[in-house]
Amino acid sequence: MLRALAEHVDGDDTHLVQFGEAAAVVTWLHGVCAYAAGRNDWDLLEEAAQAMCTWDAVWDLERPGQDQALAALVER
Repeated sequence: MLRALAEHVDGDDTHLVQFGEAAAVVTWLHGVCAYAAGRNDWDLLEEAAQAMCTWDAVWDLERPGQDQALAALVER
């Protein structure tokens, strides 16, 4: 499911992803990463982090937000 979500980063023929939608996806994926790390589920963490990075790379508009996300991941 996470790989399929990463494939939709550019939308489809009928819908282009808007920034707010992308931000919601990145935030949700960050939560999945935190959940996986808390449960020591390294496979889920790897898949969620890859999907999160895919979405974040396409929507790389704000450096402070990235710094916050990185700090949260490093704390875990």
